Amino acid sequence: MQKLINSVQNYAWGSHTALTELYGIANPNNLPMAELWMGAHPKSSSQILDNSGTPRSLRDAIDSDKATLLGEKVAGRFGELPFLFKVLCAAQPLSIQVHPNKQASEIGFAKENAAGIPLDAAERNYKDPNHKPELVFALTPFLAMNAFREFSDIFNLLQPVADAHPAIAQFLAQPNGEHLSQLFASLLNMKGEEKAHALRVLQAALDSEQGEPWQTIRLIAEFYPDDSGLFSPLLLNVVKLNPGEAMFPVCGNAARLPAGRGAGGDGQLGQRAPRGSDAEVHRYSGTGGERQIYAQTRRRAADPAGQPRRGAGLPDPG
Repeated sequence: MQKLINSVQNYAWGSHTALTELYGIANPNNLPMAELWMGAHPKSSSQILDNSGTPRSLRDAIDSDKATLLGEKVAGRFGELPFLFKVLCAAQPLSIQVHPNKQASEIGFAKENAAGIPLDAAERNYKDPNHKPELVFALTPFLAMNAFREFSDIFNLLQPVADAHPAIAQFLAQPNGEHLSQLFASLLNMKGEEKAHALRVLQAALDSEQGEPWQTIRLIAEFYPDDSGLFSPLLLNVVKLNPGEAMFPVCGNAARLPAGRGAGGDGQLGQRAPRGSDAEVHRYSGTGGERQIYAQTRRRAADPAGQPRRGAGLPDPG
């Protein structure tokens, strides 16, 4: 067994102290330490020490003898280490994410290759043809949103903000998948006075409503008071995990990680935060069986890699 020398990703949303507190990782320059990567991803592979004590890329080591290090079945099926393990430590809420399924990943990857978009380009959405299953395992109390609520729950939660947007009134009049799709897309893409009005109505509701999901909205608003994604907890399930508990966000579903630290991978579409943009139409599965939701989002992932993710957010406020 060889010890891995792992890399830290210094994304702006990362905690300055969590990895030091958890694992004693030094941070002499006081940089945000968002993610600790353990794996052989081409962007930032772990390293091992060779017989002379010289660091060597784990990816290069695997490439030199795949059958031995991966096993013949894994080497034959994937040709590389097929997962990326991460520890995510966020100091602020992360964004709404949509992980494409396998078919969507293959189509998107081929489309961007045909368009000649480099793999490391900022506007690149599909870094590889694989889907992005993830498992969130909480290392500290962890707050997240995962998948759409039942229509009846959304109907009840939207009552205090019924006047915020015409798409809300439309859904309340006829709560179904088509109207939820239109509602989600409309809220995420609001601009100008339309957005300002909706947020004023939401703020008025926050002044009187208590408990969840209103408390989660207040938490996110501390960081992003003008983000139309503040409506998301009314539509998505708010999940609280204790250390040792886990959650599996299904590919094709919307998810957000407002709060916690946990073990984590990489690659998603349709994010809501200070990111790039993507006009793909993504599919969402509701929590009620086979119900399918289609929504137009205009955000893409900032994380530049593309392997399965197991993630986290920032400390649950309680």
